[in-house]
Amino acid sequence: MRSTAKAKSPASHRYHVRKFKELHGNNDAEDLCWFAPSTVMNPKLPQAVIDKALAEDKQKGSAEYLNVWREDLADFVPLDVVEDCTDNVYERPPRPGVSYVAYDDAAGGLGSDSFSLAISHREGDTAVLDLIREKKPRFVPRDVIAEFAATLKLYNISTVVGDGYAGGFHADEWSRNNITFKPCDNTTSENYLHALPMLLARRARLLQSATLRSQLTSLERSVQPSGHEVVRHPQIASAHDDVAAAACGVLVLAGSKRTLFGADAIWLGYGPSSPSTPDAAARAAQEESDANFRWRMSQYMRSIGVPYGF
Repeated sequence: MRSTAKAKSPASHRYHVRKFKELHGNNDAEDLCWFAPSTVMNPKLPQAVIDKALAEDKQKGSAEYLNVWREDLADFVPLDVVEDCTDNVYERPPRPGVSYVAYDDAAGGLGSDSFSLAISHREGDTAVLDLIREKKPRFVPRDVIAEFAATLKLYNISTVVGDGYAGGFHADEWSRNNITFKPCDNTTSENYLHALPMLLARRARLLQSATLRSQLTSLERSVQPSGHEVVRHPQIASAHDDVAAAACGVLVLAGSKRTLFGADAIWLGYGPSSPSTPDAAARAAQEESDANFRWRMSQYMRSIGVPYGF
């Protein structure tokens, strides 16, 4: 029988685990699988070489010399966590007295990426996802931004945050629609890493969306040789994370937002049980605010095809 020795470090976890299970103990295989630390394979290997490698990069050195599977690539968030954070709601309409934030994941319209928008607000320590919009290619960015800007105005939002590289190309177009574009301080990968503890602690509420669920659970966390973690979608042509990027971006944005008053502060004049307004000027301001909200609500309901007259 011809045998071929496979002398490789266990760096690529998934591939080599699969090969190990396939070859180890399989006497009919043509390849030989030897699973052992370097000092067992080569007793003359100086310990100083191993110590130096571990000091420079413990994870890499462990994979190279100690026969430790290197978790360079791992799933980002389990499906059960996503499901526990998901409400049986497809979209939340705008509410008076609530401060909303928005995040976009822009695209050019000619490639395979979608142009996505997400809106969220904060309730106590929880970031609540209110709306997701996705425009798949092909599309004209100018038209998508005009449509998304109209949606933002229904939620009384005048600023949208997005990736500084991709979204920056469309900043002028947002401005033409009276929306200010602000580059995000975080990268998309950093937003994912910031959103993870929120999801694990159930401090994020998601919407029913098969696309969002699929994209979140397919994200992969990889460890660079420097030890820096990066989260991104699988590196295959059919994989996308446009909706997940917008959703996590806006959840992190809402989670870090500190409002002066809570959404339940009905004494500010936003609820039926609020006390009477003390002076005419304040009453007029409140009535104008209520009228503005009723108009935004009517526009929102029409935008989703529901007559507003209840």
